Amino acid sequence: MQTTYVSEFTARYIDLAQREVADERVVAAGALSRAGAMSNTMLARFSGIASRIINLSNKRTSGGLPQNVVVAVTATRVLFFGYKLKGAAPVVTELALTLLRSNVRAVATPGRLATAVEFQLADGTSFQLDSNCGDGQYRSLNDGLLLALGASVGV
Repeated sequence: MQTTYVSEFTARYIDLAQREVADERVVAAGALSRAGAMSNTMLARFSGIASRIINLSNKRTSGGLPQNVVVAVTATRVLFFGYKLKGAAPVVTELALTLLRSNVRAVATPGRLATAVEFQLADGTSFQLDSNCGDGQYRSLNDGLLLALGASVGV
């Protein structure tokens, strides 16, 4: 039963990305958020101004990407799509970034609220997104994406 939900989630995001990528097969996809999104959401309950300031910093850390992205991996590319939820269904709003897969290295570092995924680029730059963690089965929702990216787990 646990793997059923994870499989459904994975299939939904692969299908969503595949509709946007006509020229290659999407081999993995998942939903990531801007770095610090979970802690910033908690901070917003106490201080809207502090939350806005932290959000600007998080946007820089995340390479200017939208708050929520579907990351799709093909044989040759890594694509980042901004998305919003319409009801319970994700809807792509924009293609935010396309990178050559050979120019991207991903390093995942687990944390309490999220697994930080650092995307290290061949030109020496990097940016970070978060794979938000839940409990139990939900912790593995983006494992297929991280595996496809060759993410090594940091210590």
